[in-house]
Amino acid sequence: MERHERMRWYNPASGEFEWRKIPRSDEEVLRLLEASLQAGACKGAYREWRALGAGVKAALSVAGVSGLLRTPLPLSWVNKRYMCHEDLLECVDQP
Repeated sequence: MERHERMRWYNPASGEFEWRKIPRSDEEVLRLLEASLQAGACKGAYREWRALGAGVKAALSVAGVSGLLRTPLPLSWVNKRYMCHEDLLECVDQP
C-alpha cells in the first residue's frame, strides 16, 4: 500500500488551505500551530484528539478546522441578511 506523505489542511496561521508534508512528531505539529492567533485552541484540539488515539494527520486536520471555526468571517462572506421563522425551522434569504 502506498503511503501518503502529504496532506491538505487549513493553516490557521496563514488563513489558507494548503498542502504540506505530514509532520513526523507531536513537537513538530505544536511548533507549527504556535504561529496561529488561535494557538491555544488549536493545540488543545490537537492534544485532545491525540489522547483519543488519532494519528498525527487526523489530529492536525481537526486542529486546523478548530482554528478556522474561531476565525472571524470576512465581511464579504456576510453580505446577506436572513430571516428565520422559528415555527418553520427554516431560513429564508432576504434581499
